[in-house]
Amino acid sequence: MLRRSWFVLPSTVVAVALALAGLGFFSGPSPAQADGAEIASGHRRSPSNVTSCPVASATVRPFGSEAAGSSGIVAVRRNRLVAVGAGGTARLAGLPAHTGMLRHVTASRFGVAYVEDRFGPDVVVIVTDHGTVRLPQRAEAVNPAWSPRGDLAWSVGTGLRIRSRAGTVTAVPGPVQGGTVFSPVFESPDRIVAAVSMPPTLAVPEDERLNNLWSYDRVSERWRAATHFSAGVDRWTAVRTPVARPGGVVEFVRITGRGTATHLPSFQLWRLTASGAVARLRTLAGERYLAGIEGGRRVWQVPDVRSGAFHLVAEGPGGERQLGCGTTSADPLDTADPDRRSRRGRFAPPRGHWPSLEEHAGSAAEQIPEVGLLLGDFAERKEAEEAAAKMLQTYGANAPIQVVDSSTAPEAILPGVYGALMILSSDADVMAALTDLRQRLPEYRDESWVVTP
Repeated sequence: MLRRSWFVLPSTVVAVALALAGLGFFSGPSPAQADGAEIASGHRRSPSNVTSCPVASATVRPFGSEAAGSSGIVAVRRNRLVAVGAGGTARLAGLPAHTGMLRHVTASRFGVAYVEDRFGPDVVVIVTDHGTVRLPQRAEAVNPAWSPRGDLAWSVGTGLRIRSRAGTVTAVPGPVQGGTVFSPVFESPDRIVAAVSMPPTLAVPEDERLNNLWSYDRVSERWRAATHFSAGVDRWTAVRTPVARPGGVVEFVRITGRGTATHLPSFQLWRLTASGAVARLRTLAGERYLAGIEGGRRVWQVPDVRSGAFHLVAEGPGGERQLGCGTTSADPLDTADPDRRSRRGRFAPPRGHWPSLEEHAGSAAEQIPEVGLLLGDFAERKEAEEAAAKMLQTYGANAPIQVVDSSTAPEAILPGVYGALMILSSDADVMAALTDLRQRLPEYRDESWVVTP
């Protein structure tokens, strides 16, 4: 593929600044005014108009200047990068050509970085004053984040990658074996806070039911738990969109609910300070995620299920106002993930090799979750049927083996793909059973997983 590098001249930087000023990036209350706008109840008035997303006629280049980075919100809208301000949404010109889905964009005075999500491994793209850098990944990449001195961190599922401003990339394993690391932010140049989804246990039987924040010290190369939320067989807690504020403060959205509940979960705004104190700031009126801090004010990503768009909404002294439409750290609702669109789900959902399932503390049999071994994912049902037939030949005709898809095993497999599932007995040694399966059917070694269907 032909690669194009883009450079900016001083005169172009001025033009970018003027274009962003025309969109209203430099208007609005001071940080002190924004902080004083808190309503006693903890809620803010909703924007009066969250249905339109005006597009300005001007186009700007997303170079790594203060005008294109720190003085505005750069977001993804309709698979394009856009600059969003009070006056509307301006398309960004001069970007390198891309294939796949754009997601998770971050901007600073050093440049703009985003993920080019493809079928299979992704590409992290960095656009600066000095040109474009493309970093192919070996897996799914998510949530790039700039440091105060120009380093860039992003997640690859099992851990982080950190690229120094000089261009050296360092691999950082996650703090929990089998866990998933995502949404890193720089609390300081040498400290990263990231969300970690814990692997399933018998006490918390599904991944994504328990998230916590962890802090990574780049000097000591050690992780420590920053929050200590808990979950259970029915209760779950998720952490989303941590955002760094001055002074080593990280704000984030916490979502709590129950698997058996018929009502919507609770969304809350929380804060983690540099000293390690964790506190809930307020309950949020509905579903929303942090997009960033602009002029000392929070900017939110608010989903609109009717249109499939995310509205970018800024806090202000008179309530909230809509800036435009787009996403920064949330996944777009109106663009299909290439891994799903391809009808092959090998790269999603991510499944870890769990070292073991913890001993169950309870005694009630109904609390023990159903666990199985899955061969998959397969693009065609006949492939799953062939795998199931081989499993039956290996384990006997009476073995509890079936062909499944997302309608019969929604927690184990994505829509559009198929698998062969064998349910294990409640007293089975899960990891021993997985090892035995891979020894008996070595041709499926890289397509065998422990799942909770």
